[in-house]
Amino acid sequence: MVKKNNKPNILIIGLGNPYRNDDGVGFYVIDELHKSGLQNTDLLKMNPDGYQLMEAWKDREWVIIVDAAVSDENIGTINEFDALNEEMPRDLSPISSHSINLAETISLARTLDQLPENLHVFAIEARNFEHGNIVSPEVKKAAISVVDKIFKFYSSINK
Repeated sequence: MVKKNNKPNILIIGLGNPYRNDDGVGFYVIDELHKSGLQNTDLLKMNPDGYQLMEAWKDREWVIIVDAAVSDENIGTINEFDALNEEMPRDLSPISSHSINLAETISLARTLDQLPENLHVFAIEARNFEHGNIVSPEVKKAAISVVDKIFKFYSSINK
C-alpha cells in the first residue's frame, strides 16, 4: 500500500445516481468535500457494480463510502457502520440502482478477502428515487452532517 506524504491512503466514495433525486446524496457529499479542499484524500463518484467498487478500494488503507439507504428509519437518518467489524443489514438498501447493493458487495469482498484495511460506511435514509436531480432537504441536511463527520474522522486518522 502506498501512502501519500506519509499520510494514510484515504479514498472517499460517493455512490449513487445523481439523476434519481435522493440517490444522488453520495455525489452531493463528494461535491461538498471537493469544495472544502480536503487534502491527501482521493474523492470518487461511482454508480458501479460491486466488482468496480472492489477494484476502486483495492490496496487502500482507509475507505469511506456514502450512499443512500432505504429502511423503516426516518428520512435523513444517518446509519454508520464499521464494515469490517459490523454486519451491514442486507435490507438497508433493497432499492438499488447498482448491480448489487453495497451490503452484498461488502459480503462478497469479505468472502474473497478483498476488503480494504479499514472500511466505514455512511448510509443516509432517502425516499425519492424518481427521475430528477434534487436531493430532498432532509437528505441534504444529513449529507452536510456526514461531511462534518468525515472531517472529524479524517482529523482523527491524520494525527
